[in-house]
Amino acid sequence: MFLKHRECSPKVFRKYFLILSTMAESVEDVLIEHETKLEQLTIATTLIQNKKVIASELSEVQESTFSLLSAISSAKSDLKELRKKNEELVNLVENLKKLNNRISHMENNIPPQLLYDYANVVKEREYIKVQPNMQSTHSLEIDSLEDVFEETSRNSVKDCKKTLFNEPEIFPRLKPISTKEFELIPKYMIGRQSLDTINRFVSTINDVLKAKYSLLALGKNGAKKKGELNLYMHYKMQESVDTGERVYFFTAEDYQNHTTMKLDKTKLNLLTVLRHCKRLCNPKGAKTAQYTVVTT
Repeated sequence: MFLKHRECSPKVFRKYFLILSTMAESVEDVLIEHETKLEQLTIATTLIQNKKVIASELSEVQESTFSLLSAISSAKSDLKELRKKNEELVNLVENLKKLNNRISHMENNIPPQLLYDYANVVKEREYIKVQPNMQSTHSLEIDSLEDVFEETSRNSVKDCKKTLFNEPEIFPRLKPISTKEFELIPKYMIGRQSLDTINRFVSTINDVLKAKYSLLALGKNGAKKKGELNLYMHYKMQESVDTGERVYFFTAEDYQNHTTMKLDKTKLNLLTVLRHCKRLCNPKGAKTAQYTVVTT
């Protein structure tokens, strides 16, 4: 209205425009400030009105927080126990490795017949302690005890020689047929037999040789104690010597006694394969068919 009735210069107009714009900005700031205060008052009012609900929720949050802290503390305790048990298990594994190495060393250096004879000696000593008044009855047992000690000492000397001079074991084992050897066997000789079948047969022959020569290694007294003196004497009669060296062999009878099976046509063909692969040979001049181990 004021501008309608009076003429004003541009400077005056600009001055009034600046005043009006400044007033508008200040009014807007005041409105924003009042709006912010109103929101805060609204939130405060809501909190005051719902303070019980909020307090209950805060209480639940506090309880869940305490429960979580307790679970974390329990987990830390369990983790410490697991670490301790893990260290114990690591030590146990190390001890088991050491024990396994000792057992392997004992297995390779202590002859089995020595352990067998030692067990017999312990049993006879216990028997003598239980019945001290039967002197006449024990005279034969004491004699056999001395025989066992004498034979044990001889076996110990032999085993010491094996250790010192790298002498062979009680008997030589047949080595399994390799894949390369199997591929070179003529088809007419091998037929439909697989490599696994041949090597299973080789393993069975090794078991037969082990049973035979382990009994011979016990000696006469050891075989008598084991109740196999007749078989021991039969094996001793079978033994043969070729060019001054001991020959390790088995017969069809030996195979049948150990496996309760005969050497049928299939097994005889497999024996031919083993002769072809230089695992066995048939010595000349033997009274019965002998399958001799080829030692190289």
